[in-house]
Amino acid sequence: MEHEAVSVTSERTAAGHIRYVARTAFSPPFLKGAQVFGIAVPPLEHEVVFVVSPYRAGVIA
Repeated sequence: MEHEAVSVTSERTAAGHIRYVARTAFSPPFLKGAQVFGIAVPPLEHEVVFVVSPYRAGVIA
């Protein structure tokens, strides 16, 4: 939908872990141009970050 945005990024950290960041933004049409005390209402945003370790105890590659 045109009023929703979703993105997922990943990066490898110095310790060899992989860091994922998922973001979502929601800007409903009824809030377009809305202001509170002269300040524009920003989109609703949510972010989740998690890190995955490639190392597991007891596993030989």
